[in-house]
Amino acid sequence: MTLKRIFGMFMVLLAALTLVACKDGDDTPDQPGGEDTPAAEVDKALAAELKGIASGKKVYLTTVGQSDVEKIENLLFSVDEDANIYDAATGSVDSSKAVNVAKANLLTAAEVESGSVVLLVTGSSSKGLGSAGTDVAKEITRAQAFADKAAAGDITLIVFHVGGASRRGTSTDPVLEVACPGANLLLVVETGNEDGYFTNVAGEYNIPLYLYSKTSKIVGALKDILGA
Repeated sequence: MTLKRIFGMFMVLLAALTLVACKDGDDTPDQPGGEDTPAAEVDKALAAELKGIASGKKVYLTTVGQSDVEKIENLLFSVDEDANIYDAATGSVDSSKAVNVAKANLLTAAEVESGSVVLLVTGSSSKGLGSAGTDVAKEITRAQAFADKAAAGDITLIVFHVGGASRRGTSTDPVLEVACPGANLLLVVETGNEDGYFTNVAGEYNIPLYLYSKTSKIVGALKDILGA
Protein backbone atom coordinates (compact mmCIF):
# COMPACT_ATOMS: atom_id res chain seq x y z
CA MET A 1 0.00 0.00 0.00
CA THR A 2 1.49 3.33 -1.05
CA LEU A 3 2.16 6.14 1.41
CA LYS A 4 -0.27 8.36 -0.55
CA ARG A 5 -3.08 5.84 -0.17
CA ILE A 6 -2.41 5.40 3.57
CA PHE A 7 -2.51 9.19 4.03
CA GLY A 8 -5.83 9.38 2.16
CA MET A 9 -7.40 6.70 4.35
CA PHE A 10 -6.18 8.54 7.45
CA MET A 11 -7.82 11.76 6.32
CA VAL A 12 -11.16 9.99 5.66
CA LEU A 13 -11.06 8.46 9.15
CA LEU A 14 -10.24 11.84 10.73
CA ALA A 15 -13.16 13.50 8.91
CA ALA A 16 -15.55 10.79 10.11
CA LEU A 17 -14.44 11.21 13.74
CA THR A 18 -14.87 14.98 13.49
CA LEU A 19 -18.41 14.58 12.12
CA VAL A 20 -19.37 12.29 15.01
CA ALA A 21 -17.93 14.71 17.56
CA CYS A 22 -19.90 17.61 16.08
CA LYS A 23 -23.11 15.61 16.07
CA ASP A 24 -22.68 14.67 19.72
CA GLY A 25 -22.07 18.30 20.58
CA ASP A 26 -25.26 19.40 18.80
CA ASP A 27 -27.32 16.99 20.93
CA THR A 28 -26.06 18.46 24.20
CA PRO A 29 -28.36 21.06 25.85
CA ASP A 30 -26.83 24.53 25.70
CA GLN A 31 -29.23 26.35 27.97
CA PRO A 32 -30.56 26.33 31.54
CA GLY A 33 -32.93 23.46 32.22
CA GLY A 34 -30.73 20.92 30.45
CA GLU A 35 -29.46 17.69 31.95
CA ASP A 36 -27.48 19.53 34.63
CA THR A 37 -30.59 21.34 35.95
CA PRO A 38 -33.46 18.83 36.10
CA ALA A 39 -36.99 20.15 36.60
CA ALA A 40 -38.29 19.97 40.17
CA GLU A 41 -40.70 17.16 40.94
CA VAL A 42 -44.36 18.11 41.18
CA ASP A 43 -47.43 16.58 42.83
CA LYS A 44 -45.35 14.79 45.47
CA ALA A 45 -46.93 13.47 48.67
CA LEU A 46 -46.11 15.38 51.85
CA ALA A 47 -43.28 14.11 54.01
CA ALA A 48 -44.40 12.07 57.00
CA GLU A 49 -43.40 14.78 59.50
CA LEU A 50 -45.82 17.24 57.88
CA LYS A 51 -48.85 15.00 58.03
CA GLY A 52 -51.35 15.92 60.72
CA ILE A 53 -49.68 19.24 61.58
CA ALA A 54 -53.12 20.88 61.82
CA SER A 55 -54.91 17.93 63.37
CA GLY A 56 -56.64 18.90 66.60
CA LYS A 57 -55.69 22.58 66.23
CA LYS A 58 -57.75 25.62 65.41
CA VAL A 59 -57.37 26.42 61.72
CA TYR A 60 -57.80 29.83 60.08
CA LEU A 61 -58.10 30.65 56.37
CA THR A 62 -57.24 34.10 55.02
CA THR A 63 -55.83 35.88 52.00
CA VAL A 64 -53.15 38.50 51.64
CA GLY A 65 -53.81 40.19 48.32
CA GLN A 66 -57.55 39.39 48.36
CA SER A 67 -57.60 36.77 45.63
CA ASP A 68 -57.71 32.99 45.13
CA VAL A 69 -58.89 32.21 48.67
CA GLU A 70 -62.05 30.64 47.22
CA LYS A 71 -59.87 28.10 45.43
CA ILE A 72 -58.54 26.82 48.73
CA GLU A 73 -62.01 26.96 50.28
CA ASN A 74 -63.28 24.75 47.46
CA LEU A 75 -60.42 22.32 48.05
CA LEU A 76 -61.44 22.09 51.69
CA PHE A 77 -64.86 20.93 50.55
CA SER A 78 -63.10 18.37 48.37
CA VAL A 79 -61.32 17.13 51.48
CA ASP A 80 -64.69 16.87 53.25
CA GLU A 81 -67.90 17.78 51.43
CA ASP A 82 -69.45 18.61 54.82
CA ALA A 83 -66.55 20.85 55.87
CA ASN A 84 -67.51 23.67 58.18
CA ILE A 85 -66.01 26.93 56.87
CA TYR A 86 -67.26 29.51 59.33
CA ASP A 87 -66.90 33.21 60.00
CA ALA A 88 -63.83 33.74 62.17
CA ALA A 89 -65.57 36.65 63.90
CA THR A 90 -68.36 34.43 65.27
CA GLY A 91 -66.08 31.60 66.37
CA SER A 92 -68.85 29.00 66.07
CA VAL A 93 -67.60 25.46 65.46
CA ASP A 94 -69.58 22.37 64.54
CA SER A 95 -67.88 19.58 66.45
CA SER A 96 -69.55 16.99 64.21
CA LYS A 97 -67.54 18.18 61.20
CA ALA A 98 -64.22 16.61 60.31
CA VAL A 99 -62.94 19.95 58.99
CA ASN A 100 -63.56 23.20 60.86
CA VAL A 101 -61.89 26.28 59.42
CA ALA A 102 -62.43 29.90 60.47
CA LYS A 103 -62.36 32.16 57.41
CA ALA A 104 -61.79 35.93 57.36
CA ASN A 105 -60.30 37.70 54.37
CA LEU A 106 -58.93 40.53 56.53
CA LEU A 107 -57.89 38.37 59.48
CA THR A 108 -55.04 39.83 61.52
CA ALA A 109 -52.31 37.96 63.36
CA ALA A 110 -53.52 39.52 66.62
CA GLU A 111 -56.86 37.71 66.19
CA VAL A 112 -55.23 34.31 65.84
CA GLU A 113 -55.03 32.03 68.86
CA SER A 114 -51.64 30.80 69.99
CA GLY A 115 -50.91 27.26 68.81
CA SER A 116 -53.24 27.52 65.82
CA VAL A 117 -52.64 26.99 62.10
CA VAL A 118 -53.08 29.72 59.49
CA LEU A 119 -53.71 28.88 55.83
CA LEU A 120 -52.44 32.02 54.11
CA VAL A 121 -53.40 32.40 50.44
CA THR A 122 -51.22 34.86 48.52
CA GLY A 123 -51.99 36.65 45.25
CA SER A 124 -53.05 40.25 44.71
CA SER A 125 -56.09 41.40 42.77
CA SER A 126 -56.82 45.11 42.30
CA LYS A 127 -60.55 44.33 42.20
CA GLY A 128 -60.31 42.23 45.35
CA LEU A 129 -58.28 44.84 47.18
CA GLY A 130 -60.78 47.54 46.27
CA SER A 131 -63.77 45.47 47.33
CA ALA A 132 -62.17 44.70 50.67
CA GLY A 133 -61.23 48.34 51.25
CA THR A 134 -57.53 47.61 51.58
CA ASP A 135 -54.34 48.06 49.56
CA VAL A 136 -50.98 46.40 48.94
CA ALA A 137 -49.22 48.31 51.73
CA LYS A 138 -51.78 47.19 54.30
CA GLU A 139 -51.61 43.61 53.03
CA ILE A 140 -47.82 43.62 53.37
CA THR A 141 -48.17 44.75 56.98
CA ARG A 142 -50.71 42.01 57.68
CA ALA A 143 -48.53 39.36 56.04
CA GLN A 144 -45.49 40.48 58.02
CA ALA A 145 -47.39 40.09 61.29
CA PHE A 146 -48.31 36.48 60.44
CA ALA A 147 -44.73 35.72 59.45
CA ASP A 148 -43.40 37.23 62.68
CA LYS A 149 -45.83 35.22 64.78
CA ALA A 150 -44.86 32.02 62.98
CA ALA A 151 -41.13 32.79 63.31
CA ALA A 152 -41.67 33.16 67.05
CA GLY A 153 -43.16 29.66 67.12
CA ASP A 154 -46.59 30.93 68.18
CA ILE A 155 -48.49 29.63 65.12
CA THR A 156 -47.98 27.30 62.17
CA LEU A 157 -48.08 29.23 58.90
CA ILE A 158 -48.87 27.46 55.63
CA VAL A 159 -48.48 29.75 52.61
CA PHE A 160 -50.27 29.00 49.33
CA HIS A 161 -49.73 30.50 45.89
CA VAL A 162 -52.20 28.99 43.45
CA GLY A 163 -52.73 31.76 40.90
CA GLY A 164 -49.77 30.91 38.69
CA ALA A 165 -47.70 33.47 36.81
CA SER A 166 -50.65 35.85 36.48
CA ARG A 167 -50.64 36.37 40.27
CA ARG A 168 -46.97 37.28 40.41
CA GLY A 169 -45.54 40.75 39.88
CA THR A 170 -45.34 44.16 41.50
CA SER A 171 -48.48 43.82 43.61
CA THR A 172 -47.98 40.25 44.83
CA ASP A 173 -44.21 39.78 45.09
CA PRO A 174 -43.77 42.33 47.92
CA VAL A 175 -46.33 40.35 49.92
CA LEU A 176 -44.50 37.09 49.19
CA GLU A 177 -41.22 38.64 50.29
CA VAL A 178 -42.50 39.14 53.82
CA ALA A 179 -44.86 36.15 54.10
CA CYS A 180 -42.71 33.34 52.71
CA PRO A 181 -39.67 33.63 55.01
CA GLY A 182 -41.89 33.00 58.04
CA ALA A 183 -43.75 30.05 56.53
CA ASN A 184 -43.57 26.54 57.92
CA LEU A 185 -44.69 25.11 54.59
CA LEU A 186 -45.10 26.40 51.00
CA LEU A 187 -47.70 24.90 48.65
CA VAL A 188 -47.40 26.37 45.16
CA VAL A 189 -48.81 25.77 41.68
CA GLU A 190 -45.68 25.37 39.58
CA THR A 191 -46.50 28.01 36.96
CA GLY A 192 -46.07 30.61 39.68
CA ASN A 193 -42.50 29.40 40.17
CA GLU A 194 -41.25 29.83 36.61
CA ASP A 195 -38.54 32.25 37.80
CA GLY A 196 -37.54 29.93 40.65
CA TYR A 197 -38.65 32.43 43.30
CA PHE A 198 -40.23 29.87 45.63
CA THR A 199 -37.39 27.40 45.09
CA ASN A 200 -34.91 30.09 46.11
CA VAL A 201 -36.79 31.29 49.18
CA ALA A 202 -37.39 27.71 50.33
CA GLY A 203 -33.70 26.97 50.04
CA GLU A 204 -32.62 30.17 51.76
CA TYR A 205 -34.94 29.78 54.74
CA ASN A 206 -35.03 25.97 54.87
CA ILE A 207 -38.79 25.76 54.26
CA PRO A 208 -40.46 22.65 52.82
CA LEU A 209 -41.76 23.48 49.32
CA TYR A 210 -44.23 21.40 47.34
CA LEU A 211 -45.06 22.24 43.73
CA TYR A 212 -48.27 21.17 41.99
CA SER A 213 -49.23 20.87 38.34
CA LYS A 214 -52.65 22.39 39.12
CA THR A 215 -54.62 23.60 42.12
CA SER A 216 -56.77 20.48 42.44
CA LYS A 217 -53.66 18.41 43.11
CA ILE A 218 -53.29 20.14 46.50
CA VAL A 219 -56.28 18.23 47.90
CA GLY A 220 -54.10 15.35 49.03
CA ALA A 221 -51.79 17.68 50.93
CA LEU A 222 -54.74 19.34 52.69
CA LYS A 223 -56.10 15.94 53.71
CA ASP A 224 -52.75 15.06 55.22
CA ILE A 225 -52.31 18.46 56.93
CA LEU A 226 -55.77 18.35 58.51
CA GLY A 227 -55.68 14.66 59.29
CA ALA A 228 -59.07 14.38 57.58
